[in-house]
Amino acid sequence: MIRRLSLATAARMSYLQWGLSLLLVLVVAGARAQDVDFEIDGVERPLAQNVERHLQQLSLSSRQEAQQQRSLILRSTRKALQALGYYNADIRMELSPADETDVEVRLNITPGEPVRWQDTRVTFSGPGMDDPLFQRVIQQHGPQAGQVLNHQVYETLKRELRQQALSHGYFDIAFRRQKLLIDRARRSAVIDLEVATASVIVSARCAFPPASSATHVAVVWIFFPPASFTTKPA
Repeated sequence: MIRRLSLATAARMSYLQWGLSLLLVLVVAGARAQDVDFEIDGVERPLAQNVERHLQQLSLSSRQEAQQQRSLILRSTRKALQALGYYNADIRMELSPADETDVEVRLNITPGEPVRWQDTRVTFSGPGMDDPLFQRVIQQHGPQAGQVLNHQVYETLKRELRQQALSHGYFDIAFRRQKLLIDRARRSAVIDLEVATASVIVSARCAFPPASSATHVAVVWIFFPPASFTTKPA
């Protein structure tokens, strides 16, 4: 006797088979997946935390991946150390034994002597060349000579120069040259910037002929080149 299945029953069996297949795939994948942990020795908390943040972005999930990405792990670790001024670190990496369930990457770091700020060289051109505003920004946000290099200080200084220029009426600024010069042998760092300032936004009284039908009020921004106008006392 041939038993005929209804369409509804066949559909339920099809969904059941699909669900079991998916569950099997997830179980196998879960069995193969291994979390990779990092143990960092030899450096204090700020350095260790920065190294951890860089390594967590790699998203390694197995011993095999950790072995294959050994050079990437070392490169990411070195990049994290350099961001906080340590350019001459010695890094040794090893994996936990293969018979252990959890995969652990051990990094033994000897940071060495840090690079320190030596000088900040910033030159300006354009209408803001002699504006004391920019010197105040450099004094407030630039590095102090002798402090340990931190790349964030360099980025903050550039951001503040741009923001302060815009908030004080400069139409724009452009970094014609922006360099962070590192001398590993002397363990010194120099900021070298060339900043071009654009036209100043000026508030001025302008006389326009009366319109024939003044039913709307228009707001107009006019950008004057800095040498194209003269000021008179009110």
